[in-house]
Amino acid sequence: MNQLEQYGLTDETYKACCKDIDAKLSGENDMDWSEIRDKYSLPFNPDTIRKASTSIFGGYYRSHLNDNYTSNDTDIDLKIAELRKERMKLQTANIERNRIDRTEARHELFYEQIGQYIKSKEYEKLEPYYEPHNKNMKYLLGIADVHANANWFTQTNEYSMDIVRDRFEILLIEVENFVKEKGLDELSIILLGDLIDGCLRMTNLQVMDSSVSKSIADISDIIIDFIEQLIEDTHIHIHLYDVIYGNHSMPRFLQNYDVREDLGYTIHRYICTGLKHNKNVTIYSPTDGDMYLDFKIWDFNFIGFHGHTEKNQSEAIKDLTMQRRKLYDYAICGHLHTNKTTTNTIGGCHDVETIQFPSFVGDDPYGNSLHKISKSACMICGFDKDFGYIESNKIILN
Repeated sequence: MNQLEQYGLTDETYKACCKDIDAKLSGENDMDWSEIRDKYSLPFNPDTIRKASTSIFGGYYRSHLNDNYTSNDTDIDLKIAELRKERMKLQTANIERNRIDRTEARHELFYEQIGQYIKSKEYEKLEPYYEPHNKNMKYLLGIADVHANANWFTQTNEYSMDIVRDRFEILLIEVENFVKEKGLDELSIILLGDLIDGCLRMTNLQVMDSSVSKSIADISDIIIDFIEQLIEDTHIHIHLYDVIYGNHSMPRFLQNYDVREDLGYTIHRYICTGLKHNKNVTIYSPTDGDMYLDFKIWDFNFIGFHGHTEKNQSEAIKDLTMQRRKLYDYAICGHLHTNKTTTNTIGGCHDVETIQFPSFVGDDPYGNSLHKISKSACMICGFDKDFGYIESNKIILN
């Protein structure tokens, strides 16, 4: 740049002068060479400027100066590229952290969105109205495959969220009459999974009454209201067992989903929240991630599960006894939308049995396509202290 300073030029004025010379040579302006000289106060004869190759406005100096400008631009581009690469490294390093954060945020979002629907109340311990007519009997109500928020119509069944509410009202009346008839002071209730619909496939979302989040809140509210009303009307104590997991509540449309992503877990959490102040309810659930629930009625060992993980539900109790190193007397499940009892072997004074509960939803378009349908129903099973399962009461809901 020392050579430019000899002629009183800076980088900017030099570039502007070169631009005017190029425009003059290409005919883009009508300045003459003396005007260019005077404009930039150049100590040259106008003809010297015209013969640019012999001055700083042409030849090696000009080409070399342009190369420097190009080199400077290239250096800047390289630095920008390096900065971009470093940023990508940081983003790559944080991918796993972001995935974990998204999972945690998803659970928190569910709790925030649904929490407003759940109302908790304070309760005093209510003393039972009735004394059991037969103190050697205990009863278990099974509620399986509600599929809340599904919406369809067949020749033999119609289903929507309003119908879910209507059927729980029918169930409430029938269970209250049963409690009064038997003089019960306690009742076990087991929720056997698939309480909501719409998560098995993306196509399920097309036949839903509303969003998944709202359906979770709705079915949680309905079950809470059902249990609260049953307690209020009969003063009974409820042992509530929840197997939590099912196939229709499992969000398979999420990539790399975990069993603990099952939305049955969210429903369970909010049922617990809604009933936590009710002293007439005791709630039981599997350990985290376990798809099977162990519990007892009298001295009989029960195992409850939805049923979608078993290829042969009727024989599952044998495999589970070996796998879990525990002698089970009864396996309780749903999933197949039909009622069936299978005797597997003999245990003492009772039969070792698998009890498949009927579905709350009843027949659906898929079941119709397979010609395997049954009525919407729940069932109350009676267990004698010595002889085990000896009584069943099916409650038809449609």
